[in-house]
Amino acid sequence: MYAAGTYVVLRRHAQVELEHRLEEDLRRAVRDLELGPAGEARWRHADDYVGGSSAPGRGHWAEVWTPAGDLLLSGTTAEPLALGPPPSAAEAVAAPASLRLGDRRLRVMTRERSIAGGPVVIRVAISEATLHDRERELLFGLGLGFVVVLGLAMAGGRLLAVRALSPLAAMATRARRISAERLSERLDARGAGGELEQLADAFNDTFARLEASFEQLRRFTADASHELRTPLTALRSVGEVGLAPGHSADQYREVVASMLEEADRLTRLVDALLQLSRAEAGRIPLALEALDATELAAWVVAQIAVLAEERGQQLTCTGVVAPVQGDRVVLHMALMNLVDNAIKYGRVGGRVEVQVEADESEVRVAVRDDGPGIAPEHRERVFDRFFRVDRDRGRAPGGAGLGLALARWAAEAHGGRIELQSEVGAGTTFRLVLPRAQRG
Repeated sequence: MYAAGTYVVLRRHAQVELEHRLEEDLRRAVRDLELGPAGEARWRHADDYVGGSSAPGRGHWAEVWTPAGDLLLSGTTAEPLALGPPPSAAEAVAAPASLRLGDRRLRVMTRERSIAGGPVVIRVAISEATLHDRERELLFGLGLGFVVVLGLAMAGGRLLAVRALSPLAAMATRARRISAERLSERLDARGAGGELEQLADAFNDTFARLEASFEQLRRFTADASHELRTPLTALRSVGEVGLAPGHSADQYREVVASMLEEADRLTRLVDALLQLSRAEAGRIPLALEALDATELAAWVVAQIAVLAEERGQQLTCTGVVAPVQGDRVVLHMALMNLVDNAIKYGRVGGRVEVQVEADESEVRVAVRDDGPGIAPEHRERVFDRFFRVDRDRGRAPGGAGLGLALARWAAEAHGGRIELQSEVGAGTTFRLVLPRAQRG
């Protein structure tokens, strides 16, 4: 586009210059034209109108005609040429035009002038060889420049591409080395530019999430193996004791009771794992219905009150009317797990409170205990499967560390969340937050 624009502008400039020279030739012809003693037309400087003074292929021509079409005088600086038939009245006012005579191309202009009081028609012409020479030189220069610029652009583009893409190639090489066993590695794109740094950050975030998922999966596998192995080991040990000779009937009944207790623990663990697996896979459909969160919380408290009595705890439930749209069974399970945890880890002889609050958009069910609290470093992981703050105490209450994971799933499945507030030595509050049902 630049070359085409340059060519058009410079060609037009050369044409305008050529037409200016035609106008100068016309004015000169008017100045040099005079009438002789006998009234004939002649040139004052006849030598300037004799052929052979111009270079080959160049030249100027002039013709003087009467309005009636009679040729009065002609002159040239090159070989004589007839510029055509007598000029018409339209040519005398027309713009300069090109004329081909053999292998020559001329630019011709015709105008009417007055000499010694009489009208004449003067036709001047100039060779376009200079114009065409300039066009050829211009095209050659533009073509050569295009080739040079194209070569420089290719070389520069390749250099820039190599420099711009080398960080990307380094990132690709490093990414190929990252595997499931090396997810801790990260891509380094410092100094590569904004877009590549953003791409590297996005990949690093993905690797971080994958690393966390793999780590969680490894912990889950190890914890599940441990939790499953413990009751199986207990069953085996008790069974081996029962096989020993010399036991009474009461002793055999104790052995069987112990085995049934461990089998029951194993059954509850497997059921919880299956339920959590189905929940996370989205295979537990929710049967939504209109519920009152306070009524549901009171029902849970009534069912689990016996556990609080065994620990000498005071279990209370207070609240306001709090309508929610949810699955009764799933929400019951979530609240049961929260209250059960509060009783297990609350202070013996202490107090466990269930309080329901509501505003225009949310319903909040808070479960508070006055136990030892949860240290800050453990608060992010309490919702992980099998995680227990005190593993030495974990089996004493009979839990496997799945209750909070199930409760969080239940909250998120209803479009809500679970909030945690805890102070070491002052107790813990888990708050189940659910969207409030809109009035129909």
